[in-house]
Amino acid sequence: MPFNKPFIAGKELYYIAEAVTFGNIAGDGHFTKSCSRFFEERFRIPKVLMTPSCTAALEMAALLCDFEPGDEVIVPSYTFVSTVSAFVREGAKPVFVDIRPDTLNLDESKIEQAITEKTRAIVPVHYAGVGCEMDRIMEIAERHKLLVIEDAAQGVNASYKGRALGSIGHLGSFSFHETKNYICGEGGALCINDERFIERAEILRDKGTNRQRFFRGEVDKYTWVDVGSSYVPSEICSAFLYGQLELLDTIAERRKQIYASY
Repeated sequence: MPFNKPFIAGKELYYIAEAVTFGNIAGDGHFTKSCSRFFEERFRIPKVLMTPSCTAALEMAALLCDFEPGDEVIVPSYTFVSTVSAFVREGAKPVFVDIRPDTLNLDESKIEQAITEKTRAIVPVHYAGVGCEMDRIMEIAERHKLLVIEDAAQGVNASYKGRALGSIGHLGSFSFHETKNYICGEGGALCINDERFIERAEILRDKGTNRQRFFRGEVDKYTWVDVGSSYVPSEICSAFLYGQLELLDTIAERRKQIYASY
């Protein structure tokens, strides 16, 4: 029995053909923008930037944190490597905090004892779509003036006390890898809930240029203004994903039925 099989829910293949017909398959075309808008409206997130993977979204979040040598980031002791490597590559030191035995999520009762004068951020991971205790985590972060970056790779369309996972921290991240509930082969998204990060996030995502401002007519030409990388996904992947998002609730219900049958 395979670990997972790609699930075709509706118009994914039709939308891929449509993207090719539109003549823009490089990214940030009709389907990429449609996916971003879907998440912004459905999950009430100020800005969502689609990325090639959740790892890429976490790397962007780490860049936005502007770490200095010796800065520390609190992460759960049980998580996927990308949760940690995204921050280590920007010079941050991971500080591992144990998990709760009931949810396998970061144990919020053990966070404060791990905070030092070098701590800059907390990265809660919503394991298996079960939300961390975000009220407590956000309260701790506010008191200690720390950033919170949600790793909601497994939490798309899940919620905590009525709020979408990924929409609660200052930043959040989604995954659409083929092993997830909603897929496009490889894909992700950066959720920006603190609007002070939006402008720079657009720059980091577009190779360190202000090209998005140029497209909006805010500058007469675009130029290199910051560090960055190529974090824009293919329009082909976005087209497939949009076909999934149109049937978000249908897919969730079908998965519940399969789960119940076992």
